[in-house]
Amino acid sequence: WVESLAQVVRTARASEAKAVSSMGILQGDKLMAEGKLRQAEWKLGELREREMEFASLMEEKEQREKDLLKRLEEKEKEEMDLRNRLGEKDKRGGFAAASREL
Repeated sequence: WVESLAQVVRTARASEAKAVSSMGILQGDKLMAEGKLRQAEWKLGELREREMEFASLMEEKEQREKDLLKRLEEKEKEEMDLRNRLGEKDKRGGFAAASREL
């Protein structure tokens, strides 16, 4: 029975060594995974920053488009007013009188 007990002790020690080795491997894997997670979080932060920059640029672009449309509408209104004035003058004094005013 002593030999049997010695065999159990040897088996237990071998199992312990294997468990310690496996634990070391798992800790290494955990550290690598944590490093990759930090790297992914950093990249995500960069993407969020770029997204905010893009959103800001889009808002600026939309505002410029609105401003340009407003200016275009004003110019079109000025053109219509001028055409109306020219039309009225043309009716009163002919084309020559209207063109002299321009």
